[in-house]
Amino acid sequence: MNNLTFSVDREIFEKHPGFRRAIIVARDILNEGDLGSLINEQLVAVKALSPEDPRLVTWREAFALEGMKVRDFRPSIDALVKRIQADKPFVSINKIVDIGTIVSLKFVLPAGAHPILSDTQTVSMERASGEEIDVSFDGKTEPVPKGEIVLKDNGRLATRRWVWRQTPLSRIDHKTTSFFLNIDALPVISDEVLNEAIKFSQELIQSVFRVETGVVVLDLHNPTEDLS
Repeated sequence: MNNLTFSVDREIFEKHPGFRRAIIVARDILNEGDLGSLINEQLVAVKALSPEDPRLVTWREAFALEGMKVRDFRPSIDALVKRIQADKPFVSINKIVDIGTIVSLKFVLPAGAHPILSDTQTVSMERASGEEIDVSFDGKTEPVPKGEIVLKDNGRLATRRWVWRQTPLSRIDHKTTSFFLNIDALPVISDEVLNEAIKFSQELIQSVFRVETGVVVLDLHNPTEDLS
């Protein structure tokens, strides 16, 4: 079982004061079936959300501070809420992916799962160097602009533009046996609510997969942490 090191570039915390990233790790699970019924339980409240809910607005503002136009690059939680409110088709994927969706909808914040690959050792949120090339799900390639916030798994692109879009490296399917869940919180989410989201996520993962979980919380004062 490989040890994992999670990190966020300190400059990102400094530019976005109060940002925190919680990471929950689960291993040796069987990813069969889905949690569609649990997602449905969250939809009524989400449909009633105002587009100007502070929990949505704060992510648009954070993206704007990064020079990203929301009409081109919508934060994942904002895009998810917008899709639900527009009554567009919403399909449950699998248990791991669905857990991220449930947490996102319940707490109105970005939460997304990534596989722990056989060689995963370092997972870093950092600024792109400008030399990275993104390969999309349909095989198209695109250079990643220097300075863009990206998530890397052993130096490989896992997420583009902070919480905008995951790359094919982060694909989760029935073969996925270990994963980590990122939960991102800006200051509009208090420490108490973030802790509630962490506790809820851990209990959900434990009840669905019958495994123990590990958790780290990264912030300005703790930008790097190991988890065995």
